[in-house]
Amino acid sequence: MLAVYGSALRMTEDHDAAQQTLVLALERAEPTGDYGLLGDLLQRLAYVVADRCGDVHRAARLAARATDLHLLAGDLNAVGKSLVDRGLWLYELSQFDEVLAILRRALELLADGEHRNRFSAFQLLGLSCRELGDLERAQQYVSLAAELAPRVGPWLAAKLLRLRARIAVDRQRYLAAEEHLREAIEDFLSISAGEAALATAELVRVLLLQERGAEACETAGTMARFIIPLEERSPVAAAAALNLLRCGQAGRGITVELVERVAEVLEEERARPPRRARSGR
Repeated sequence: MLAVYGSALRMTEDHDAAQQTLVLALERAEPTGDYGLLGDLLQRLAYVVADRCGDVHRAARLAARATDLHLLAGDLNAVGKSLVDRGLWLYELSQFDEVLAILRRALELLADGEHRNRFSAFQLLGLSCRELGDLERAQQYVSLAAELAPRVGPWLAAKLLRLRARIAVDRQRYLAAEEHLREAIEDFLSISAGEAALATAELVRVLLLQERGAEACETAGTMARFIIPLEERSPVAAAAALNLLRCGQAGRGITVELVERVAEVLEEERARPPRRARSGR
């Protein structure tokens, strides 16, 4: 119960309380000798540590310890799930070759019914292959993830759409990228203003790459709906979105370079803890 409560607190971005709850759960679970439970708690704590203070190295160490505990418990499916988590943290640390090795092993261990973890593994493999410049292999992994998208919910499915759009841009398939981004924006609108704003900025860039300046300005104008929600979380992200909005309204000044700077700020800011968490309130 404490494990689930701690994860729920993380989802509400109350990271201090989430960490305190999960540490308490670990203290109470330790005497039981339940390796599987301890491994699960460490995996949950790793996400909180990464969210709360950005300590991805520690998150990776916690996930590695979880793998050891699941091995002691003899639960190979749980080992596979912990390897997916390790793949995520190693991706954040730009250790892409290790990500490939770990996630391929994870897919061998995960049960067929582990749709969410298998989806995440395929998506991370696609991301890593893209970073390594292997677009053909990246596309193959993304296609495998897309087969599972209907089973994992709108949040993960929308993030996959954005990845598919980025790979399409890399391959200069702009119409396909545009289609993926428009669908992603619609999915993100009811979930996250930050993610929807980022996808919108990327759509503006794709339109500019197709020399469709008027449509790019019109699309930039839709950033207005994100300003207030972004301001509540990050004034920096809101300011970047406002800059793009004003350029769109003026009908001039929008360049690929400007949009890329705005997208970079939006992506950096979405990874930061919200102001409440940073101030400790």
